[in-house]
Amino acid sequence: MTSGTINGYQQPPNYTQQGPKSVMQDTRSHSTRSHYDSGPTPPVITTLTRTDESRIDAMMIPRPMNHFRNEQLAEPGGQRMPANYSGQLPSSNTVCTYVEESDATPRFLRQSLGLLPQNRHALSLCKVPYSLLVTPFPRLGMLECPVPRIDLSPYSNVFTVLAAPTWGPQQPHRPGPLRCTSCGAYVNSYFQFAVQAASCNMCNYSFDLPVWYTQLLEEHRRQIPSDLALKEALYSCSNLADALPRLESPWVRAEILKGTVDYLTHAHPSGMYNMGAGYEGQQYSQPIDPPKAVPLLVYVLDVSALALGNKLPETVLGNLVYLYQAWPQTPLDIAVLLAGSEEVYVLPVDPDDGSVRAVQVVADAQNPFLSDWPSHITLRVQSREKLEAYISSIKAFIASETSCARHTNACAAALSVAVDLISARNKLAGHPTLANGLPVVHTSSRGTILLGSSPPGGPSSAPSSALPSDTEGCRIFGRGGIIQLFTTSRPTAGYAALPETPILMKNKEEGPAAAGAQKKLQWPGHRQWNVFVPHPSVVDQVDILVRKAVLESASISVYAINPNTADDASRMSLGFFYTLVRQTGGKLYCYPDFQLAIDYEKLYYDMYHELANGIALDVSFKLRVSSGLVVKRIKCPWSCLTSENGGYGNDVNVFSIPRLHWTDTVCFDLDYAVDELPGKCGYVQAAFTYTNWFGERCLRVMTKRYMYTSMFSSVFRMSDVESTLLSLVRHVCLGLMSGRQNVQEDVDHVVAEILLSYRLHAATNSPFGQLILPEALKLLPLYLTALFKSPCTRKMGDLSDARVEAMNLLNNQPLANVCRYIYPFLYPLHRSVVQLKGEELGRVGFHTDVQHQTWTFVFVPQTLPASGERVNSDGVYLLDDGTQFLLYLGQHVLDTVRRQICVRGYDMSATRTPLPPAAEATPLQAPNGAGGVDPNNMLIRIWNVVQQLRLQNNSGDFQPVRVILAGSVAESEFIWKMAEDRLSAEKGYVDYLVDMHRIVQKELADA
Repeated sequence: MTSGTINGYQQPPNYTQQGPKSVMQDTRSHSTRSHYDSGPTPPVITTLTRTDESRIDAMMIPRPMNHFRNEQLAEPGGQRMPANYSGQLPSSNTVCTYVEESDATPRFLRQSLGLLPQNRHALSLCKVPYSLLVTPFPRLGMLECPVPRIDLSPYSNVFTVLAAPTWGPQQPHRPGPLRCTSCGAYVNSYFQFAVQAASCNMCNYSFDLPVWYTQLLEEHRRQIPSDLALKEALYSCSNLADALPRLESPWVRAEILKGTVDYLTHAHPSGMYNMGAGYEGQQYSQPIDPPKAVPLLVYVLDVSALALGNKLPETVLGNLVYLYQAWPQTPLDIAVLLAGSEEVYVLPVDPDDGSVRAVQVVADAQNPFLSDWPSHITLRVQSREKLEAYISSIKAFIASETSCARHTNACAAALSVAVDLISARNKLAGHPTLANGLPVVHTSSRGTILLGSSPPGGPSSAPSSALPSDTEGCRIFGRGGIIQLFTTSRPTAGYAALPETPILMKNKEEGPAAAGAQKKLQWPGHRQWNVFVPHPSVVDQVDILVRKAVLESASISVYAINPNTADDASRMSLGFFYTLVRQTGGKLYCYPDFQLAIDYEKLYYDMYHELANGIALDVSFKLRVSSGLVVKRIKCPWSCLTSENGGYGNDVNVFSIPRLHWTDTVCFDLDYAVDELPGKCGYVQAAFTYTNWFGERCLRVMTKRYMYTSMFSSVFRMSDVESTLLSLVRHVCLGLMSGRQNVQEDVDHVVAEILLSYRLHAATNSPFGQLILPEALKLLPLYLTALFKSPCTRKMGDLSDARVEAMNLLNNQPLANVCRYIYPFLYPLHRSVVQLKGEELGRVGFHTDVQHQTWTFVFVPQTLPASGERVNSDGVYLLDDGTQFLLYLGQHVLDTVRRQICVRGYDMSATRTPLPPAAEATPLQAPNGAGGVDPNNMLIRIWNVVQQLRLQNNSGDFQPVRVILAGSVAESEFIWKMAEDRLSAEKGYVDYLVDMHRIVQKELADA
């Protein structure tokens, strides 16, 4: 084995000198049925790392459970659980189906404390961080009901058809969702209704109901008691999605049945509505919505010499055709800009045939500006032929333009032009620029967010088409867009260009002591210790670009493709790009050592999932809590917020962002505003407006109830370890990005205080020298041990790009992926020499009796602890960290198995070998005939397991498979994923528990 570094993973020093453990030393019972039973002498089987001698039995230490055991699933969706489940929440990786009755499911709203202490003193004693996680667009289970959509706009069926015979469309009414007239909370299942009145559950204020909503409630009550089919579809049917058409019926009030609903906020009359008469059983025509401007997709392609040499523009343009095949009925408005060496190319479109007309060149890359925009700069994709003609003409222009073939890159100037393009399109769509270049945000007397308008009584700078305050938004149609930059290097020419040579940093010491000290070479794109900010020479230009993008609701995503042929002068400096994506709601996709033949699949699926997982642009968010609770701060994966606590001014429960992804989870730190909470329960409600893929302006409302308790032990018993973990992860990420050096000490102090508080106030009598872990939080020390082994927190020299890449992955993962990224799942798939009893490796990859539509589930083995002590040299192991699969082949794996897996150019020195596309024809399909899966074809069995995990992970992002061979340089990355081992200067799991035990015992002695 050779020492080295790959993708930020350094091989631990002298890890190859650790003493091997012979298979004969394994005290567990095992079966010797193998290839060597009647053949040559079997080799001595060793483990990846040496066994640590400790007084603590490592097998008795708590670890995450395997949630993908198929024999535990009676149906594909797993166990059914009510959204208001009163027990301890299952893990976010658990395969289950939430039945949403009156509360939002834990996929939308999740708290670190399942039961809240009744008073502030008890909250301060328990020491568990009180955090609320809001995931606006989670991935739902395969059998869960989608979010119902409610249309209460002035020209919906409710007011133009159903209500016509009662009060007529000419009578004045107040459209939009019903809200409390005191606190502004939206109607939910916990509103108390009386005769023409309602009581708000958030502030206990009673108000009169409008006439139109009173009559809608009467119709709802007539429908629900007799509609047994609706109740069956809501709670008892095999597929909860079957209830969606009934929930979206105009006669059913889904907002008082469900905890999460979407409102449509149309506000412009079109004059094309057919008025109807009567209720159910009579014919009426659907209203015709006014035309909408769908969000604009701007693709910025790097056409420098390095990009052309690696066929990047050709690959991206080819992927656009396949993306259109995925959404043939979805409106797409696209534009393509080319970032040349020292210029930007704008490509006008012929509206008739889709070809590129006279190309306009922005020659001044230092001050990119196009005064006269072409009349047709975007292409409305309506047919594949027109899209192919558009792409073919772009490829022809790139091939003919010889000036592109230089090594400089003006990608930052192209981003500035792309933002100007979205700004020009917003003005054409009727969205003038707001005053002072920033959105005006204030809170009205009813607690309503008004974006783009002045306070009551003041001059207005909002568009004339602003929505009423009932919908907490200011825009109607699709505004803003998505900019996707594909680049092979940092900007080295024109606007916000970074220098091409490293910077010589001075030592902090002065005098003779510093004279002989070695000076440090540091690459641009970060400061001396902070790699998450751009270089000071381009901070002002980056700030202008970001402000302009946020103002125009333009989200910037960057595909940083660093080819393996790139030299040091083409280094990425990911800190520059990370600043852009963090402040505009975009994503950063990193491809270190990019090879087109290997990484093309991940590039395509990243482009696909960037759009397929839902579009939420121009987002305005508001969090409401019941009386007695208060929001302290917001911890978001982005940084476009203005105050120190994360909100606008003093209102820390408000934020605005150009785009939200399905992976985005917002963490709110809550506290008590009073000494004693009133009542027996509290409520939280999250509401935000957004623009969807079709250009519709929508409002999503999520409501959840939490019970209070006076029993201190119940607070620990109902705590959620994953919510607590994500809150601490966000604290670590924000601390590292702000330059703090003691974040690990802060987190260790929090864990020690939690353990001490549990020992003093909630634990039963136990020996003084024993470490007591709360049952609900027993995995917290394990997760935190693994957290500080990740590249973003580990001290590893000048590896800035690898640190930024790891921070990007950690800070932008959904809750389920965060747990797997910190502590990955390790699956044993094959043993060539020794197979232990109970592993059942002979069933791996074979079909089970669990089916879902056309899918037949396969057997997945039990996970192993993430420790090199459990990785044997004759085994094949699959490691799932939420972002990729690492398929590890030990040194003594049979050659026949190696050849089956590495069928494409098998090479012992290769660091990555993809599974062949030919295996994609058979995954997760029902077996044909009695043969089923070939037991001797290990490749198909492994591929079935990979596809099974992709399905059950419910991850919208593509997880590639990398084959890692024993003895290769990439093996160091696999070793660093062993979260429980003591690697280099990092503590092992047992060491961390011993340190925590020592701290707790010291505090107990002092107490």
